[in-house]
Amino acid sequence: MVIECAFDRLKARFRILTRVMDINLTDLPEVIYACSVLHNYCELKQEAINEQLVNAAIAYDQEFQPPAARSNQNNTCNQKYGKTIRDIFVNYFD
Repeated sequence: MVIECAFDRLKARFRILTRVMDINLTDLPEVIYACSVLHNYCELKQEAINEQLVNAAIAYDQEFQPPAARSNQNNTCNQKYGKTIRDIFVNYFD
């Protein structure tokens, strides 16, 4: 949930992240990374963000994202995969 809220704040500041982008998928991580860096700079400089836009981004995600799949199965495999993805992001953004 924390990551979703952080990304909603990012989408509120950079509205380009809320619509379809005409870029190569291999370039998408760089676009998101650039937006993250700029967002962090704005936060350091205490640049205000419109909370109504943040709330609108959250409401949009809640309305249009499919519900998370619930499973009674053991999620050990998913947890391992999640840790692998997390490690990739840590190495990429480090």
